[in-house]
Amino acid sequence: MRDYTHLFIIKDGSSFLKKKANANPKTDLMKLKHALSLLFITVAVIGCDPNHTDENNQLSFEKIDKPKSYSAEGDADDVSDILQEEITELPSYIANELADDHRFLFATSGDLTKDRREDLIVITEFKETNDEDSANWMRRISIFDNYKDSSEVVLSFQSDSLVLCSSCGGSMGDPFVGIIIESPIFTISHYGGSSWRWTREQSFIYNAQVENWMIYRDAESSYHSSKPADAAEKVRTKKDLGNQLIKTVNIYQSMGN
Repeated sequence: MRDYTHLFIIKDGSSFLKKKANANPKTDLMKLKHALSLLFITVAVIGCDPNHTDENNQLSFEKIDKPKSYSAEGDADDVSDILQEEITELPSYIANELADDHRFLFATSGDLTKDRREDLIVITEFKETNDEDSANWMRRISIFDNYKDSSEVVLSFQSDSLVLCSSCGGSMGDPFVGIIIESPIFTISHYGGSSWRWTREQSFIYNAQVENWMIYRDAESSYHSSKPADAAEKVRTKKDLGNQLIKTVNIYQSMGN
């Protein structure tokens, strides 16, 4: 089993307090929950049968049972030690490109276009309606090319259809797990359900000929919490997906199909 520990990029809860002066405490707690969930997932992956191999050499969720609840107590540094270096704040020229009614959720960076320059993925969230009492948040992904150079940075892509909403995970809560970057591929992971659990991983690869990302792999699984080893999996690759541009992908329309 390949060790993915160094690829996890969800940040520890304490770091998000430094993102914005007006950070929402509920949001900060949610980030810590995500970090702790990946810590449990990492432990589960490392503890899997060392003789087990996955045909596509991808992270498998078959035998990983996400904890039902999390605690904000404990030392967050213990979590961050196993995670990729965090982005503690967004440059002002990046923040200025984000919608005023959005709040920051997540960011990570890497070479997404194989040009040896660092790009940035930012996830923000917003209310779908004007109902401020609504507990649900929609998500937008934004990709910035060469984000460390303020004179050359480009907002190359945005979509509200790649990251599931905050209440889309059922009784398991927020389904967004994180994003893994393996240049020029990035993978968005989700997890949710109740007694019946599901996972969804969509991977996108940069195509230099069309100067855009295309869906590369779409994997989903489902299993009962009492029998995670009996997971039913469905994996679609480029052969099945064809030359589908990232802008045409809608995870809401494709769930369960």
